[in-house]
Amino acid sequence: MNIIMITKVKNESDIIESFLRYHSYIYDNILVIDNGSIDGTYEIVNALIKEGLPIELVSEAHSDFEEFRFANLYTRKYIKKWNADLVVFMDADEFLCSNTDMKERKILENMSYNKVHLCHWKTYLYDNKTESSIFDIMAFPYHRDENKEIYTKVFVPAELLLNNNIIITEGNHGFQCSEHIETQMHSEISFCHFPLRNHQQYKKQIIINSIGMMANPLGTNYSGSHWKQMLMSSGKDVDLESLSQHYAFYEDDDKINEYFENKYFIKLKYKHLIMDDIETVMFRYMEIQALKLKEARINDYKCGQKLLVFGTGAYCRRMMRYIPSNCYIVAFVDSNKEREFQIFNNKVVISPEKMRFFEFSKIIIASEKYLDEMRGIVLQEMPSLNPNDIMDFNQFIIESY
Repeated sequence: MNIIMITKVKNESDIIESFLRYHSYIYDNILVIDNGSIDGTYEIVNALIKEGLPIELVSEAHSDFEEFRFANLYTRKYIKKWNADLVVFMDADEFLCSNTDMKERKILENMSYNKVHLCHWKTYLYDNKTESSIFDIMAFPYHRDENKEIYTKVFVPAELLLNNNIIITEGNHGFQCSEHIETQMHSEISFCHFPLRNHQQYKKQIIINSIGMMANPLGTNYSGSHWKQMLMSSGKDVDLESLSQHYAFYEDDDKINEYFENKYFIKLKYKHLIMDDIETVMFRYMEIQALKLKEARINDYKCGQKLLVFGTGAYCRRMMRYIPSNCYIVAFVDSNKEREFQIFNNKVVISPEKMRFFEFSKIIIASEKYLDEMRGIVLQEMPSLNPNDIMDFNQFIIESY
């Protein structure tokens, strides 16, 4: 079987390397959809790709939180691209774990092709003494009562999904289909779930996710409701009592290291890329929100090809008059940090590392002297970008006409 995993991530730098290294032993291919991480997650995923792990990264940094759309937009495309037999949908705080002596991969291979398969979470929570900013799977002495694990996660045979127009529901907890599809619950496998991993991560998640949910124009009262509840009630202090009230129910001392001990040895290489300082992360987040707001107020939502123009020099000024009427500039890019947030030709100027947070069709290099250098900067910041989407300004004008 060819088994693939699809995951959407945002600001999971403390756990993302463990998550991807662990699952690279189980899945043939992994699709990571990054929804605008600012804490080192994006950089760690790219580093793992360079190592040769079977990962493909798609950036949706410019999009609002639309988990339902992400899951279904990319599923069919990558089923066909990778010729998949089975698709597993996961979040970065979940680890696929066998509850028997059988390996996880073997359990997946034994799943039938004519059913949608379901399993439960097994949610763990950290000890109140845990302060490390790096995820340590052995530091979780508590788990939720399994009778209270009401949510399921789905495994879908690829052919069944394609032929029956199956839609994965929000959170990857279930599916919708116009036809009756048989389901099977699997007790021999679980998703070990680590939603809250240390004090810093907890605070970062509830603040950023709550703001993101409230700002999402497509959000509902239900969307991210657990983040809103925790934000309103947790205050400045994070303790076991507040966590147990709003997320976990402590039962016994069933330590997870009984499972993971001698399971897979995960050696982390990219701890230095983790950004766990809340003030720095919040500043980055607000900076992005401010740039997006500024761009939205300046642009008039024209239809047509959206351009990012790299360069604000004399060459750029000369070429501006040749921009086709069916194109408009979203923002200008400049490596000089002093120019960021300034207005150039009635558009906002951004730094190269923020390009992925804006929606665009092409990146136009507005320089003759530094063409190769600027192209290199673009690919360094967005390694998964198609090189054909980067064009010399003169070449773009000639092809447009």
